[in-house]
Amino acid sequence: SEVTVWTGFNLPPLSWTTSASNLEVWLALNLYSSITDELLSAKAGTLIINGNIITANDVVINNSTLTATNPSAINSYRGNITINNTTISGGDDHVIYTEDDNVTVVSLYNTTIKDGDNHGIYSTGDNSEVSLQYSFVRDNDGTGIKTNGTASHIHLNSSMVTGNGSYGIQCSGQVNSNYSNITFNEDDGVYLTGNNFSNIKNSIIWGNDIVNYNQINTTSGVTSITYSTVQGSGAYGTTGGQYYYGDGSIDDDP
Repeated sequence: SEVTVWTGFNLPPLSWTTSASNLEVWLALNLYSSITDELLSAKAGTLIINGNIITANDVVINNSTLTATNPSAINSYRGNITINNTTISGGDDHVIYTEDDNVTVVSLYNTTIKDGDNHGIYSTGDNSEVSLQYSFVRDNDGTGIKTNGTASHIHLNSSMVTGNGSYGIQCSGQVNSNYSNITFNEDDGVYLTGNNFSNIKNSIIWGNDIVNYNQINTTSGVTSITYSTVQGSGAYGTTGGQYYYGDGSIDDDP
């Protein structure tokens, strides 16, 4: 395999390629960006990085395995994060951590985020979006996905958030789930802290909160549930703000 590294300001992105295919990982560098630790190997068509990406610009990761050795696998101060066909694990803190309002989108496709010592994905900005398609956030010690900003929303499409040590999702913005499962997290499956309208469609929310079996907990706002099964729906499983129980809203064991 061939490894190409560009460093310095206004040079091409830091990148690695393998001879097996055009798989690549690249990080757009500027004066405030760095990459730490070592590149282990690129083999069998999959790039394997043992280290952490610290950046103030966009990050794009394709067809790779990234294992964190410091607080977060990806720590972004600015820009978008796009990850496709990749597994990212570990970290003494969060697996993916975004710290600024300028981080606008965290987008995952066919990607697994797992085994962080705190949250799987944690976005602190006021205007961020976390979007998952065909992806998993699982087995993190803290919350699976957490956003702080009231205009920071979470979108799940054909994805799963499961087995996390706190909430499945904690969000101050909207949560929109379609054909997705939020299951067997230690605390509430979905904890909504903002005054927003959220949609649960064609989804399963089950087995969360091993003490009270609370699946969705809202402090305010409205949550619409259609063509979905939510454990204890309309009773112990859905607490807090207002709910709209539409067509196909059931609480049958999936």
